[in-house]
Amino acid sequence: MTSTDTNPTGTPGTPSPLRTGRGDPTGGNGNGPGYGGRPRRPSGARPPFWRRRPFLLGVGVVLVVGVAVVTDIPLSSTPATRITDATATLKVIAADVADCSAALDDTMTIYQKIAAGTLTKAQRAESPGILAQDAANGCSYTNQNIVDLASLGLPQVSIGKNLSHIAGRALAWADPDGLKIIYDVTTLLQHPHQAKANADLRAQVRQLMVDRNAALADEHQLATELGGRLPSLGMQAIHL
Repeated sequence: MTSTDTNPTGTPGTPSPLRTGRGDPTGGNGNGPGYGGRPRRPSGARPPFWRRRPFLLGVGVVLVVGVAVVTDIPLSSTPATRITDATATLKVIAADVADCSAALDDTMTIYQKIAAGTLTKAQRAESPGILAQDAANGCSYTNQNIVDLASLGLPQVSIGKNLSHIAGRALAWADPDGLKIIYDVTTLLQHPHQAKANADLRAQVRQLMVDRNAALADEHQLATELGGRLPSLGMQAIHL
């Protein structure tokens, strides 16, 4: 059997023009649900995220090795318990990438409006703040959930190898794939016809889908081996 798979500032009380209909009761102040009703982390004043890119990438290099950490967690060898253990781990992975999935939803909504030429003046004014927040609180190592994913402990049993592959692909899907997509859309917001940013965006979207499909394939294989149904990873599919 297979697995199943899928604010910046504003006037208080007034829905953000980019998030109308998405269920943000806070008026887009970053404290309520973002796209899809997902909870978003509060953010304070911070320098533009592109100024912190060397720091983000440097931290990423250090922490990415943690995703393959294997710990000796005693698990029962019965099929039912292996399914339970795999389900619990996959739910943790899904929770860790949820902020990035919401951030990519924001980012691609902005990109589609840029490409269609339908971004209003108000939306253009708030988009840099949305993208900055999505980079910092969504798909980068300044999001504690991404740090947690990179240091996820996995069982030293047969299912540990499959779970390690899934976690590694999910981490790459977020950073660098998702983070680079946010950077490219940020560039295109100011320079919509820049060839380099457009080409890189397409390359990063392809790589994101490669990593997503690999994670889903590993999950499907694990579900087949266990003979049970596993939860969705919730990793956003991106199409240009």
